[in-house]
Parts: sequence; C-alpha cells; structure tokens
Amino acid sequence: MPTLNGKPARRDLTQRLAPFFRFGILALVYMFAASSSLQRFMTSYGFRGDQQIWGLERMIDGTAHRPFAYRVLSPALIRAASSVVADRVPGRVRQFLVEESPVLRLRNASEYTGWDYPRALHLHIAYVYLFFCFVGIGVAARYLLLSAGFRRSAFVDFAPGVAVLMLPITFVNGAYVYDAPELLLLTLATALLLQRRWLWYYAVLVLAILNKESDALLAFSFLAIAWKTLEGRAFWRHSAAHVLVCGGVLFAVRYALHDRPGSTVWTMLQTNLQFWSDPRSYFLVFSGPTPLIPVPRGANVVNLFLALFAVAAWWREKPSWLRRLIPVMFAINLPLLLLFCMHDELRNLSLTFPGMFIALCLTLQRVYRGAEAAPQALPVADPGVSLRPPERRMVQHW
Repeated sequence: MPTLNGKPARRDLTQRLAPFFRFGILALVYMFAASSSLQRFMTSYGFRGDQQIWGLERMIDGTAHRPFAYRVLSPALIRAASSVVADRVPGRVRQFLVEESPVLRLRNASEYTGWDYPRALHLHIAYVYLFFCFVGIGVAARYLLLSAGFRRSAFVDFAPGVAVLMLPITFVNGAYVYDAPELLLLTLATALLLQRRWLWYYAVLVLAILNKESDALLAFSFLAIAWKTLEGRAFWRHSAAHVLVCGGVLFAVRYALHDRPGSTVWTMLQTNLQFWSDPRSYFLVFSGPTPLIPVPRGANVVNLFLALFAVAAWWREKPSWLRRLIPVMFAINLPLLLLFCMHDELRNLSLTFPGMFIALCLTLQRVYRGAEAAPQALPVADPGVSLRPPERRMVQHW
C-alpha cells in the first residue's frame, strides 16, 4: 500500500525490475564471452571450407574422411537448417550473404572453390550455430553448478561466463565445428546425471555421441558418480542402459559410414612422445584473442599449476562423487590424448571439463570465502517432485 512520498511503491517496483536487470547483465556477459570465443575460433581455424578430410562442405555433403565423418550431428543440423531457409531468403539478402557480409572476412577464401549462395548460407548458419553453442555452454555450466549443490549467487551466475571467455586457451592446434557443441552436450549431460533426470540425460547422451563418437565414454562419468550411490538394481539397470545406448549408437554410425575413406582413429603416439619429452613444451605461449599478446598455451607450467591446484587443494573437502569423477575421467582421457591427439590440444580433454570446472569453482570459493561455501551433497529431486529451486532438497547418499 503506498505511503507518503510513495517510497514503498518505489521499493516494490525496484524488486519487480531486479530480475530483469539480473537477466540483462547475465545475457550481456554470456553473449560477449561467446562472441570472443567465436571470434578466436573463426580467425584461427574457421570451417576449412572444401578441405577434403574435415572441411565443412565435405562434412555437410557426407564426403569427409573418417573419423571426422562419424561426427554427424552438427553437419546434419546445419544441412537441415539450410534446406529449410534456402528458398525463403530474399534475393537482396542472398547477395549480402555471398558478397557483403562481414562474416566473409573470417573465412579462408583459399579453402573454398566455386563460392556461391549455398556455401555462403552454410557458412552463416554454422557461424550462428556456434555462437548459440558458446552461449549454451555458459548456461549449461551455470546449471551444472546448481546441480552440484552450489547456492545461487553472483559467483554461480558469472563464473560460467568467465569460463567461456577462457575457452580459446584450448584452441591450440585446431578446432572444429563440433567442438563447442560437444562441450555444451557434455556439460548438460553431467548436470542432468547429477539431477537424475534420466530421460533427458539419455537423450542428451545420444546427441553427444552423434556429435562426437568419443563421447560414448560419458558412461564412465555415470559409473564414477553413481558407484555406491544408486541402489543396486538401479545401478545395474542404468549400467546396462549405457551399454545398449552407447554401443548401439556407435555401431549404427560406424556401420552406416564404414565405406568412407580414412580410418577409425589416427595414431599420434610417436609425435606426442617427442612433444611431451621436450622440456620446452611446458613453456610455450600463443597469441590469445589479440595479436602479439602472449598467453600460456596448453601444457604451459602456468596452466598445469592452476589445474593441479584447483584439483588437489582441499581435496578431502570436495564431495566424494567429485573425488571419484576426476581421477576416473583423467585416467581414461589422458591416454587417449597421448595416443590419438596432437600435442597439447586441451580441447581433447573435454571429457574432464565438467568435473574440472566444478573443482575449480570449489577451490576458488574456498580461497575467497572459506570452507562453508563448499557443497557437500547433490540436490536430487524425488520422483514426482518439481525441480524448482524452493523445492530442492539436499540428500546425503551421493
């Protein structure tokens, strides 16, 4: 009820507008972080156009070589979007896309032959697609923190934006159209697993494997988190479901594309052993978002220290499920990095990113605010109970 000078009414209006203010600030931060990472991706690597083995056009038309041909989700979405809008774009807009768009400055013209409207449309749709994927990574990372038991706070709101802003550190030797979607799907799948939202989790799991075949290893994230926490029958039931889902999707994709040139994997063991045995590899830098400004790359000692401290500091205070998840995923992902990836391509450690992000946030909160900020359990909703924040409860069996 208004009083003299209308002060209560003004306070009420302020409270009503505050959520819009908060949403606007977060939207700006996440969009700016996504734009920065997308700019770095495009200026460094782009989509490689007609490159025969992994170029965007080759992936869209289904002629890319294996193992890149197995990564079918992102090219299929771009192809489907192109087919829907291609005939609906006005002629003036078509000319803009082919000849005048600022995005054209970010493509490597030498990697495209016969530049025309369909190729320009593919480029722009892929560009917008990746922007929304980078924004989605921030949104999914925030949801992951809430799923891991963090309280709603400015830290939980803004930490994901900072993480997206730092993603170019992982773009060292290459980046591809499926990398940002992979990180989005891995983050979302981990959050849904922590929430035990099984139907949505399995749907995202299928999409993740279709986007990149190695994401079938998410099954080990399930094992690490659910071991000794799910009731016996439920654990074995979901373990069997992972075998069926992961194995079935992998078999279907590989069977459908078995006649493509290339091979299932590329072995890089020898060159990687030379790289990792060279002490100079741990002091390398690269140009970050701006030219001539050196940033520690990949396995630089600065990055290694920060990662090790984030994990090891106050290790015993971290939730038990996280203390299982991180060692398991590194035990799986590090040998794969050594065998099949190029040097210190940290983006290929993507399976470890969700757990590492949670560990980093826990350590940062411990450094700045003390032990009371660290969540000790996961919020999991009972069957039939809404997952809206006021109805969440903390359970100890995780």
